Amino acid sequence: MKLNSVAGVAYYVSNIDRTVKFYTDLGFLTGVHEKSYATVRLNWFWIEFFQQEMKKGATSQDIEGVIVSIKVDDAGEAYKELLGEKLKPETEPTEKLKGKKEFVLKDPDGYTLLFFSKK
Repeated sequence: MKLNSVAGVAYYVSNIDRTVKFYTDLGFLTGVHEKSYATVRLNWFWIEFFQQEMKKGATSQDIEGVIVSIKVDDAGEAYKELLGEKLKPETEPTEKLKGKKEFVLKDPDGYTLLFFSKK
């Protein structure tokens, strides 16, 4: 399987507005900025942020989740290759908006690798 690039990452954050301001102050460009979801980008690399509601008494250390998005030529073929390597993706390849196809594989520590291809 040929990996094209790490295109972006996604994080769960405690405050979308504060997070977007921090990254735009660093020089990232704002993409989407909604109540519970936002994106920023620098050249071709993007970061997605998902609002994570924190339970009373929780700290930012309690927010879990990092998603690394990996672009491949064909998500369906990449999925089959991983199965052939005896790896077990969490999801099967699924068609998304705008011709994007994706599936999830967890690494040994439980971090999410999101493999995707675009038409």
